[in-house]
Amino acid sequence: MGFCAVVFVGVRLLLSLVAVVAVGTVHPPSTATSGAETSATTGWHNFVDGTERWDAGWFERIARDGYEPDDESGAFFPGYPLAIRATTAITPLGELSAGLMISNLAFLGGLIAVFALTSYEFGKGMARRTTLLLASFPASFFFLAPYSESLFLLTSALCFWWARHRVWERAAVAGLVAALTRSVGVLLVPALLVEAWAEVPAKRTRAITWSLVPLLGPAMYSAYWLIRTGDALQPFHAQDSWHRTFVFPLVTLGNALWLGISGIADPRGIYWTADLLLTTVILIPLALRWRLLKRAYLVYVVASLLVILSYPLPERPLLSAPRFLIVLFPAFWPLASICTRKRLVPLLAIALVGFAAMAIAFMNWGFVF
Repeated sequence: MGFCAVVFVGVRLLLSLVAVVAVGTVHPPSTATSGAETSATTGWHNFVDGTERWDAGWFERIARDGYEPDDESGAFFPGYPLAIRATTAITPLGELSAGLMISNLAFLGGLIAVFALTSYEFGKGMARRTTLLLASFPASFFFLAPYSESLFLLTSALCFWWARHRVWERAAVAGLVAALTRSVGVLLVPALLVEAWAEVPAKRTRAITWSLVPLLGPAMYSAYWLIRTGDALQPFHAQDSWHRTFVFPLVTLGNALWLGISGIADPRGIYWTADLLLTTVILIPLALRWRLLKRAYLVYVVASLLVILSYPLPERPLLSAPRFLIVLFPAFWPLASICTRKRLVPLLAIALVGFAAMAIAFMNWGFVF
């Protein structure tokens, strides 16, 4: 816990100091559509609220006013907005402050859970490297922003922790919260079923039953929309506003590679190149050392990757992919296994520079989602 606390404080201070120094006066672009956007302005307030950008407005608005059937709010699953609403109900905090408190505490808890799980599977040396790499990854500033990533990281890590220790009721509850927080949380179910099948025969049926509980998350959310609008698929129809289309994953990677290379010489293509670099940093070690992952983790990571890569935005195939990848903590284990002590220090230095650069772009309303 002490090691994770030091890592957390380090990246939190880095993000806050960068925000104070680097955030300028920038108005939200027309593509920011939640209706709760605020202009970026200079000042010490950025030490705390510099990350209130893009989807943060959606989460705050949903927590305050609820869902609207005629906009894209249904695409945002209710776990994180409900946590914000509950916090504002029992504390004097507003939506932004509540969201930041939840995200930061959940990130600290997520680091501790990932450290514990990694230590259980591989030892403390691997746990330290994984924690450092996860916290310093260039897209990991999203964990400290009013976004749902940190809550999902915490609940998914706890789900695996309890499943590996055969505490199925707690694993089911953690998986349910994860599935209510992000739609991909339902992909914990096949991973849990793999673990449940490895249970002793006398307990296998019970374990399988508990493993199915996270399916209730999207089922309840769909039931809410069915009752309210008559359309149980409203959350998925709301995704249409992001113009993602189904594409074979290898085609997505091929298009991303072409655009990423082209973006080096194109001032407008820096985001293509950044998307490609950050994604390949995770995918290449995973492709080389996938055997390191036990079957349940591998099922979870592969299923999540297939979803991420199968629904790209044609104009920017890896849009948001780095943000989606950071919650897949088992995908950092192959990278951590490659990083010896000599490699770790320069890699962390490069990662933290990228962390600061990506955060600066995000906080100045750059197209980092």
